[in-house]
Amino acid sequence: MAGMDAVRRELRGSAIALVMVAVTTVVVYALTQSLEVRRGSVIYLLPVLLAGWHLGLIPALVISCCSWWSPGSPATLRTR
Repeated sequence: MAGMDAVRRELRGSAIALVMVAVTTVVVYALTQSLEVRRGSVIYLLPVLLAGWHLGLIPALVISCCSWWSPGSPATLRTR
């Protein structure tokens, strides 16, 4: 039963991390549209650090992978 609690905790943290990426993506999108900022990828470092600090390693890895593929990341900016 202790194993299932750990899995639930990691899934909960990963879900919170995904919400953090979504909120950050909305902020980056608003910045790129209103201020014409083209390099907004550094802002994704804040939720990655917060997820690692408060939620643990697995959610931090989830959020770092998701922020790499978000619209403001360097990977997607190169294709525009």
